[in-house]
Amino acid sequence: MKRMLKYIIASSLILMFSGCNDWLDVQPKSEIRSDIQFETEGGFKDALIGVYLGLTEDALYAKDLTWHFVDILAQQYPLHSLSTNIGIKNYEYTSTTVMPRIENIWLKAYNAIANINNELEYLEKEKSILDPINYAIIKGELLGLRAFLHFDLIRLFGYGNIAGREEVLSKETIPYVTEYTKDITPQLTYAQTFKLMEQDLTDALALLKEDPVYDTERPEDYYHVVNSDGFYDKRSMRMNYYAVRGLMARVMLWQGKKKEALEAAVEVIEHAPYSWVSQAAVSNPTLKDRDMIFVDEHLFTLNVIKLGDLINSYLDPTINNNYELLYQSKTVADGIYEINNGVGVSDYRYMYLYDISGTNYVTAKLIQRDYYNDKYSKRIPLMKISEMYYIAAECLLNGETKDLGKAREYMNTVREKRGIIIPIPEGADEATLETEIQKEYRKEFTCEGQLFYYYKRKMISPIPGTSITLTDKNTMLPYPDVEIDFGQREQ
Repeated sequence: MKRMLKYIIASSLILMFSGCNDWLDVQPKSEIRSDIQFETEGGFKDALIGVYLGLTEDALYAKDLTWHFVDILAQQYPLHSLSTNIGIKNYEYTSTTVMPRIENIWLKAYNAIANINNELEYLEKEKSILDPINYAIIKGELLGLRAFLHFDLIRLFGYGNIAGREEVLSKETIPYVTEYTKDITPQLTYAQTFKLMEQDLTDALALLKEDPVYDTERPEDYYHVVNSDGFYDKRSMRMNYYAVRGLMARVMLWQGKKKEALEAAVEVIEHAPYSWVSQAAVSNPTLKDRDMIFVDEHLFTLNVIKLGDLINSYLDPTINNNYELLYQSKTVADGIYEINNGVGVSDYRYMYLYDISGTNYVTAKLIQRDYYNDKYSKRIPLMKISEMYYIAAECLLNGETKDLGKAREYMNTVREKRGIIIPIPEGADEATLETEIQKEYRKEFTCEGQLFYYYKRKMISPIPGTSITLTDKNTMLPYPDVEIDFGQREQ
C-alpha cells in the first residue's frame, strides 16, 4: 500500500491547463507545484478541470467504467471466442489479462481522489483569495466527485445486495480517503463508510445551492464577475447540484434507504433543467445532427476528447475478423426491446441506435465521426434523468413509500418519451412493475455501465439471457495484491 500511495502522490501533482472559453476542451500545459498552482482563483479553476480530465482515463469513465469493462460484466455482449476480453466476461478476475485492468481501475480512481483532496486542502488554506461563490461551487463539485468515485469503488469492490444483508454493514470495505497524505487510510465498516459518503454529499449539496442550475431566483447579474470567463457554463458537464442529488439517490437506494432515495430522485425529476429527446432529434436525416446520446437528458456527462480513438473499432462491424466487436444478435436485440409482442417496434432506442450488419446489432450510441455536431460527440453520459424515474418507481413498489399507481406513472413517462405507445396497464402489481424496471435498465443503459450495478445491487439471477448466477465471488472485484500485501487490507 505504501508503494502504491507513493506512486499516487508522485503522480498527482495538479496540471495547469491553458485557458479558453470551453473549460473542458483543454490540453495539459505543464506540471507545477501545488503551492504555486493555488496562488490564484484561476489556479483553482484549472486544477478542478484537471480532476475532470483525470476521470477520462481509459481505466475510468472514458472506457472501463462505462462502455467496456463493466458493460461486459453485465453480459451485454456475447463476445467472440478469440476476444481478448473473454476473461472479463467469464469473471476471471485473477487472470493475467484481467487483474492488471482491475489494478489500474483502483490506481486511477485513488489517484483522482488524491487530486481532489489536494485541492480541498488548499481551498481551506487559501480561502481568502476566492470569491465566496467560487469557493462554494468548486468545493461542492470536489466533494461530490469524491463521493462519486468512492461509490463506484464500493459498487465494484464491495458487496452487493446490502439492503437484504444487514450483517454486511459491519464488515470492512474500501478505504474512504479524505486527506492528501502518504499515510495509509484505515478501512472502515460499510456503515461508517456510507456515513462519510453521505456527509460529503450533504455538504456538497449545501455548497452547490450557489450552482447556476439550482432552482432558485437570483439577481440577474449574480454570476457576472465569477462567470466572466464562462467557467460555469455547460453545467451538465460538471458535478452540478442535481448530479449530486442524483448520486444521493443512487447511494441511498444501494443501501436500501428507499424513502431518502425517493426524495432525492423526485427533487431531480421536478427541478433539474432537462428536456426529453424527441424522435426528430434521434432520427435527424442529417447524420451529424442526430442526437444518439439524448444529450439534454444528461445530469452529468464527461467530455472525452479521445473517445473516437477508444471506441470506434469496438463498434465497427465492417472490420474483417473484428474479434473485439461489441454486438448483440438480432434475436437478443429483439428480445430486449420486446419486438415480438409489439412493445418495442416504435422504441427510438431500437429503431435508431443500432448499426445493423447482417445478424449483428451494434449500438451506435457512442460511435464517433469527425463530422458529428460537437453537441452530440465526445460525450460519455454518467447520469441521466431516466435513471431518476427508474429509481423513483422502484422506491414506490413496497415499504412505507408504496404507491404502485405513481410507480406506473413514472415508468410510463419514460416509455412514452422513448416512443413506446403501449403503456403499462392500470392495476399492474408489484412483480409486474419490478419486471418492467428491469427491462428498462437493459434497454436504456447500453454503453453506459449502469446495468451491472443494477444486477449486483439486486443480485438478480440468472442474469437475463444467460444461465449465470450472481454471487459475491463473481460480483466483487478483488483488491490489488499491493493493497493486501502492503496495506494489509481485508476484503
